[in-house]
Amino acid sequence: MPRKKIIKNKFPLLDYKYNSYLINLFILQVLKSGKKNLARNIVYNTCNIIKYQTNANPLEILEKAIINISPIIGIKAKNYKKSIVKIPQKIDSIRATKLSFKWLIKFSKENKKKKMSLNLAYEIIKASKKLGNSFKEKQKIHKIAKSNKKFLYLKK
Repeated sequence: MPRKKIIKNKFPLLDYKYNSYLINLFILQVLKSGKKNLARNIVYNTCNIIKYQTNANPLEILEKAIINISPIIGIKAKNYKKSIVKIPQKIDSIRATKLSFKWLIKFSKENKKKKMSLNLAYEIIKASKKLGNSFKEKQKIHKIAKSNKKFLYLKK
């Protein structure tokens, strides 16, 4: 009998403006030090910028960007014969979307333009067109996983 409770991942509620789980997940990833209202404003401003830039539904563009960025294979480091080996592993869909949100936020912070919402909007638009730093990150991880295929037998 385990002493610790098994914690299940809670699925977020629907977003009140766009009625989407994806937007709410994105708000939770942008969230910093408990300021949810600020995170909502950033994400909603990002959606408005996307709408004006592309003249399309921002939800569809965000979904397309997430599909383009989300990795299929990830890398896990493991000690083998006094060296660290990167072992490729399959990633489930929830982890893949979280990674893609994380990359979007990371590379939009690196951009250092005027506002975070502008940077996020540009990064999402680039990702929907299979361009940008976050798409390059996905390709880099897939390339590393392909080169380390020989260590698949170490996976347990």
